[in-house]
Parts: sequence; structure tokens; C-alpha cells
Amino acid sequence: MHRRMPADASSDDPFYPIRTRFAQPEDQPEVERLMREGLLPGHVAYESRPINDLPKRTSHNRLLVAEADGRIIGTLAILEPKRDVGDLQWLRVDPAWQDDLRVPQALARAASEHARDIGLLKLVVHVPDSAVARVAAYYHQLGFQFSRRREEGAVNVLEFYLNLYERPRIRRPPKPRAQGE
Repeated sequence: MHRRMPADASSDDPFYPIRTRFAQPEDQPEVERLMREGLLPGHVAYESRPINDLPKRTSHNRLLVAEADGRIIGTLAILEPKRDVGDLQWLRVDPAWQDDLRVPQALARAASEHARDIGLLKLVVHVPDSAVARVAAYYHQLGFQFSRRREEGAVNVLEFYLNLYERPRIRRPPKPRAQGE
């Protein structure tokens, strides 16, 4: 899952300098920092369990991290609560990178590639009513579509999904502009 960047990686890679990989045990302090500090503005922490309770790491339950310049700047977990469906949780982005859509786009791309590799058919994001407007717009920018509204316990939940039957088209971020343009 590592997207290795050559030493001379150039600006023609729209995600440079961001790369994604599976989290390792030594990443835990930075992951915990992002759980506290990295919730995107207008989003709601809606995960069903704390990150420390991430189900046993398997090929289907994995935490992805995004990093730049050797520092973890984003997280996204893939859980398989139902056969063939991956549930995305714990999207967090370092506050210094929250205006840069390349971080969640790189994580969404890595999640969709991993999901296809392990045979999942769709990825789902659950969104509570209180965060619909902001979160819906955000996930649409990442290529997700509205699926359905349902109740989970006493909470109305909107589901957004990324169809993995076909190769998902995660939007490529615009190339950064050179100063003075």
C-alpha cells in the first residue's frame, strides 16, 4: 500500500508530497494526536468505538495513514461490518493540512484500491443528521454518492458510498499553482 516516491519525485504527481500506507504500531502516538486534533471543521466524531478499539487488524480491518515529510497528517480506517461492504471511519486531517483536499483524496484513493484488492463491493460513510450539509458536500468532493437514510439506534444516519463495482473515480486534485500565477 506504500506509494513510494522516488527521490526526484516531481510536481506532476498531484498528491506529492503526500503518500499513504497502512498504520504501524509505532504510529500510535501520532494517530492518537490526530484523533484529538484532526476532526475536520463542521464534522462530527461519529465513530462507533474509540480508535484504540479498532477491531483486530485483518486484511479487511485496516487503518490507513497519510504522511508528508515524515509526519503523519491524516488517517482513515476501513472496517468490514458486513460482507462485501467496507465502512470508513476516523477520517482525520492534521489542522495544518485541513484546507488541502489532497490528504483526504489520497486516503480515499488508497482505501478504494485496498477495498477492491480484498473484494469489497462498496465503501460506506455514515453521517448523522447534525453534520449532513458540511459532511455531504465534503464526501461528494471525494467522489462519494448519497445512498440512503436509515435509523441506527435513536440516530438518523445518512449513508454515502463509493461504488467499487467499477474503478472509482477519485477526483484528482488540481495542480498547485506556482507563486505569482
